[in-house]
Amino acid sequence: MTDSSSPDFFTKKHARLTIIARVASVFAWVILVAKIFLVIWYFIQQFIVADVGHITLIQLWQSSLDMAWFGSLIVNNLVNLLEGFVWWLVLKGIAMGLLMIVETDVNYRLSKEGGANE
Repeated sequence: MTDSSSPDFFTKKHARLTIIARVASVFAWVILVAKIFLVIWYFIQQFIVADVGHITLIQLWQSSLDMAWFGSLIVNNLVNLLEGFVWWLVLKGIAMGLLMIVETDVNYRLSKEGGANE
């Protein structure tokens, strides 16, 4: 419990860092979902442009003539997915790091004043 005479350990700087962490976390998910939709859209677009909608993926895989096209399609999609996953990891890491800084500083201030963080 806190009383009205106890100092407020959560400062404006902590609030700003927390907001930045939340924004980074939200952007991480937005980028990941956007990259997944981009991969799906690119995959569908390539099949429409190549006019292979009547061919199944297994038939396309077995066809030696279209192997280079199919390989580039898979590689491009994997690169896009990997890029989205890396951005997700980076932004989630930034968010977690900022929240850890805030928590460490608040705990340090509480222990310095003799209070307990519950």
